[in-house]
Amino acid sequence: MTHHSVSQDTEEDENEKKMTVLQHGDVRTDDDLQEITADEDVDDEEDEEEVDSDEDKVEVSDSASMLRMMQQLSEDDTRRHEQFRRSHFERGAIKRCMAQAIQECTATEKRVPGVTNVMAIVMAGMTKVFVGEITAEARKIMEKNGETGPIRPRHLREAHRKYYKRRPLARGRNMRRLLR
Repeated sequence: MTHHSVSQDTEEDENEKKMTVLQHGDVRTDDDLQEITADEDVDDEEDEEEVDSDEDKVEVSDSASMLRMMQQLSEDDTRRHEQFRRSHFERGAIKRCMAQAIQECTATEKRVPGVTNVMAIVMAGMTKVFVGEITAEARKIMEKNGETGPIRPRHLREAHRKYYKRRPLARGRNMRRLLR
């Protein structure tokens, strides 16, 4: 039976928290990344059977590049990035929209497939990316026109138009106009 001191348990808990945060893609400081890398080296030495995978190295590399990118952003851009990261679409609303779309597409069929939580999560993620792309394009349009302040509906309409001009197959046929 092995006895751990309280400080060892606390240190292990802190290391686990750091690794969890790193795995979820949060931005860390250089000191945190060095500590985490050092902790990984110690863990690897203790457990020689454990093999380093390329994924672990990529995660640390991705986190380091993300940190460098975040340090180069202006204060406003950093705030926008944080708001984007924290934003989400309600799963219930996404499920209702998906169920309605599926029902419209399968109106002649007797059995209509249901919308699972996983499907709703994936669609919410895709929706967030789509909205992010439209918003980024609207910001570019504003900068091009020399405008500042909040994004106006005309910027969103133009961004939406440009999006589908670049991706004509994404819109599909018989789609009602989204932004009038």
